[in-house]
Amino acid sequence: MSRLNVQLDFFNPKQITGYGMSGKRAKYLIRNGHVDFICGLYNVIVIGDTIPHGRAVMQSLLERDPAKRCKSKIIVEMTNRFDWDIKDKDAYYRMMRDLAYRSDKDLKGKIYFVANNNVEQAYMELKIGYRFPQSIRVLRPIGIAKDHEYPEDLENPDFSNFAGRTHDTTQIFDAMKLKHNIPITIFPFNHKYGGPKNLLRFKGFIDIPYQYSVMKFYENIAYGVPTFVPTPFFYEYLVNVRASQKKKKIICY
Repeated sequence: MSRLNVQLDFFNPKQITGYGMSGKRAKYLIRNGHVDFICGLYNVIVIGDTIPHGRAVMQSLLERDPAKRCKSKIIVEMTNRFDWDIKDKDAYYRMMRDLAYRSDKDLKGKIYFVANNNVEQAYMELKIGYRFPQSIRVLRPIGIAKDHEYPEDLENPDFSNFAGRTHDTTQIFDAMKLKHNIPITIFPFNHKYGGPKNLLRFKGFIDIPYQYSVMKFYENIAYGVPTFVPTPFFYEYLVNVRASQKKKKIICY
């Protein structure tokens, strides 16, 4: 970015909110000057991945008082977390519907919707009950990742072992290891493993995607990590089995 003479700063939203920012919290941040402060510092604000983190900035555009509206250009980089952990969904979907509708009218040139895959537009349109007047731009991730040291508290890398990172939505890796005797090093949920460079020290990486847009997939491919994913048929089978057993209140993988 420096070669383009562009200053790029990162803001950690944990300073002001957790997941699923509420409309009430967004209103508070607007009224108490947070939005005005942030928008006064930058020409462009990019909201990526977990879109509700930027709810206050987006919501400010709908304020009646022009002085409370963000003056920066806003880029909303959609993933399937555009509504992640939102509790007041009716209000949130109404806000996003208004922004999508007005993005081609009075807010044209002020807010832009982009995505990193082709599913996002259809998913958002389904949820908000409105279709964008045209296809949004898709910006594919290129897999750039920083190198970090392999954590000392994890099992040592082994070329005879696969690696996998569990998620709070699945226990399938335990089943692979204990029931099917697949040699696999399991990284605990939310535990860092140092990025794709360290995965090259394993036989390969087994990935059971928990959503249709997972950043580590692009990073692993860019680094040449042998990556194994379920076939569409097998993945559909896993999803159906999980749904069926959840109805019976049985914990499954």
